[in-house]
Order: sequence, then structure tokens, then C-alpha cells
Amino acid sequence: MALDKLKFDIPEFDEILQTKDSDTFPEGGSNLYFTNERVDDRVSDLLIGGTNITLTYDDTENKLRLDASAASGYDLTNNNTDDLSEGSSNLYFTDDRVDQYLSNNAVTIQSIIGVLDINSDYQLDTSSASGSTTSGVVVRSFPYAVYDGGKFVIRVKDNITGYLQISEFVITHDTVDAYATEYGTVFTGLSQMVSFSVRINGSDVEIIASSVNTNSTTYNVAGTLFYS
Repeated sequence: MALDKLKFDIPEFDEILQTKDSDTFPEGGSNLYFTNERVDDRVSDLLIGGTNITLTYDDTENKLRLDASAASGYDLTNNNTDDLSEGSSNLYFTDDRVDQYLSNNAVTIQSIIGVLDINSDYQLDTSSASGSTTSGVVVRSFPYAVYDGGKFVIRVKDNITGYLQISEFVITHDTVDAYATEYGTVFTGLSQMVSFSVRINGSDVEIIASSVNTNSTTYNVAGTLFYS
């Protein structure tokens, strides 16, 4: 058939094209068809292993494997526990958990070294002093601007005779004078070894021990002080 006899108009071409799809046409050189293999190869080229991370692409099995190794350690300098979910055994600290534990368990305090402060209302502490004079020894003092007063139990030990005395009293003040009431005294030996008095000296309330002799004497003081 001569070319000048061939007639082919656009509507007829459109009608024929509508019956075709990409399976009808061979692949070109730039507009390539989608294949899983091409995706696998592209992903393999895109990803690279970072610190402690190794990538292994198996072209035969069509699998990409990521391995993490901590042989040289992980850099977690930019992380903290906020980035780590809580497990089932190593639990994070919360006030509620402490309250619940204390509620469900009997807590025994074996030893306290120093001062025990309770709710910033009062404190428990101990102190000691020694002396070998009848003129008076300051066995305990506290700043009157900080404390309103408290209760004190004092153990007296004569280091020569071995005699003991324990006295208990309460103290308060009005920033000018100090006041004390003794609730009880017990002692070994024939008579009371020490008498106590209180005074304000400078900015402190002082407890003064006056011994009946000049024997070496040790004073151990347990105090409960109320904050102002």
C-alpha cells in the first residue's frame, strides 16, 4: 500500500490506545518500570551504617539486615531516663511509690548520724561536753532566733567514781531570759552530782551544768528542739 493511500486520524488512534496498557509496550531507556528488585537495590544504596550499626543486603534472598553492636559502646551523652521506657522490674522513683512502700512495710531505722529534721517543725539531735570544775560548764546551747525551746535529757557520768545521773527538763525563752522546768533526776551514789540552770548569752540559750566536785565528768545531751 502506498503511503499516500494510508489514512490514520487522531480519534482512531485514541480508540486503539484505550485498549492498551504498559504491558503492551517495551521498556525504554530512562522511564523504567517498577520492580521489587529495583526498590531493593535503591534502598540498599540509600542506607548506610552508622556508629555501631552494620547493614547487610542479601540480593539473592532480597533481604536487608541491620545489626547493632555495643562492642565499642553506645554514645548516650544526649540521652537520659526520659528517653527510656520504664520496665517491669527496674521501676522509676515516684513519691507515690515511696508513700505506698512505707504504708505497706514496717520501716526500722537502725542508726541516725547527725540531726534528724522532721517536717521543718522540730529536730532531734545529740551532743556531748566534758568538764572538771564546779564553776559551771556549758553542756548545750542553741540560737534563740532559730528555736523556741525544747526538751532535753542529759546523762552525767563521773569518770572517776563511775557514778551516773540522768536529768530531764524543758526550756523556753522570750529572747531576754531563758526558763527551765526540771521533770526528774535519778542518780547512783549518795547524792545528786550536778545541778542545771539556763541563761541567754549573746544570741544563744545555754544550759549550764554545775558539779559538786572537780572530777572529770562527761555530759551526753539528747535534745528535741522546736523551730521558731
